[in-house]
Amino acid sequence: MLKYCLNKWNQNKGLLEEQLKKDTTLNSCNYDYLVKLIVDFILNPGAQYGDIVWDSNEITVVDDGDYQGTQLFLIPRKTYQPGEYDYLMTYVGYGSCSGCDTLQAIQDWHNNTLTEKQVKDFMTLCKDLLTGMIKPYNAGWRHEEDFVEVTMEDSQPTAKKDLSDVVAEVCKDFTEKILALADEYGKDRNRHMKDVVLTLAGVNLTMDFSNWQIGGGK
Repeated sequence: MLKYCLNKWNQNKGLLEEQLKKDTTLNSCNYDYLVKLIVDFILNPGAQYGDIVWDSNEITVVDDGDYQGTQLFLIPRKTYQPGEYDYLMTYVGYGSCSGCDTLQAIQDWHNNTLTEKQVKDFMTLCKDLLTGMIKPYNAGWRHEEDFVEVTMEDSQPTAKKDLSDVVAEVCKDFTEKILALADEYGKDRNRHMKDVVLTLAGVNLTMDFSNWQIGGGK
């Protein structure tokens, strides 16, 4: 997914979900309607002066299929005469019935609000459309870092270790190193054990083991 799209999804997916819950046309809509919803409730909300705004009223659909095929959606930036670098594009493969088409499999063809399961399924479908989105010609002088591909993991904060886990790791490391020293000391009674440096959790500790008795503690 594009970094831009991933950030927008994390920020605004709640807005899309609320819209899906109250929209009574979703059970008979087409894919282009979902793309429009993605633009209006995921990509554009939160845009401030100078930010990119996309024109959901000027989405172009390219479809060279018949009963089955692929639809391409070109989404222009809301600006006067957008250039080749002012477009987003996504796609979907479609079928002719609910057995081979994702959207038709979700719909029940009644003009009513969605069930809880339908809302979840529509959210997944919208996320798939967003995941497949690219920004053509994002290269050279046109390159924008926000429109590079990232993984879902890239957006997750690095998990912090609990203090108890850190203490447990340090104690385990300390024990292992003390046993190793004891083993070496037992083999060489003349080894100098006064200024032994142990590195624990990235910190160097200078310790005096000269008065320790092997097997009996200090």
